[in-house]
Amino acid sequence: MQLWNDYEGRTIAEAYPLNKLVRPEGRSAFFLTTNGTGTPAMVRVIEAHFDESEILNRWRVVSQIKQENLVEMRKFGETELDGTPLVYAVMEPTEISLAELLQNRTLTVDEAKQ
Repeated sequence: MQLWNDYEGRTIAEAYPLNKLVRPEGRSAFFLTTNGTGTPAMVRVIEAHFDESEILNRWRVVSQIKQENLVEMRKFGETELDGTPLVYAVMEPTEISLAELLQNRTLTVDEAKQ
């Protein structure tokens, strides 16, 4: 595997350009992308280590959860880039993760209830 920022500008699954690396996390990374129609999206890419079916099964369950405060998972699947097997999940874009928000401030009471 290359460094995640080496994948910027590449396309996975013949549909999702890895436009900008947002956050690398070990063997996974988040990139800004579009969903093939130009709609902004976020894609999580994970280097597969023979655990593809486990990850995809989890994502299958998660994608069925519809709740306004959770990021919507739009599509997921398997692909390969430069001989490296990957799994990916396309989801609605977010401005900041909860972890990043909590590094900067605590949630208000209303935000926590929500």
